[in-house]
Amino acid sequence: MADALRIAATRRADATRIAAALADFESRIEPEHDEWVVVVPAVVSNALTTAVLDALQSCVHDSEVASVKVTLDGHTYVMESL
Repeated sequence: MADALRIAATRRADATRIAAALADFESRIEPEHDEWVVVVPAVVSNALTTAVLDALQSCVHDSEVASVKVTLDGHTYVMESL
C-alpha cells in the first residue's frame, strides 16, 4: 500500500491554497499541532508523484507560500519559493 504524500504549512491560508492547487489529486487539509497538513492519499506511481510535486511547486512559486515541508515514504523535504 502506498503512503500518502503530506505537505505541512504553517499558515491555514497557505494550506488552503495548496489544497486547491492539488484538488485533482483528492487532497484534504488536516490540522496537526502548530501546522496545517495537506494530505494527498496513496500516491501510487512515479508519474503521479511527479504530477503532484509539479503542481505543488507551481503553487508555492506562484503564491505567497514561503516554504512547505513535504513528507513522502517516511522522508521529509523542504520546498521553498524562489
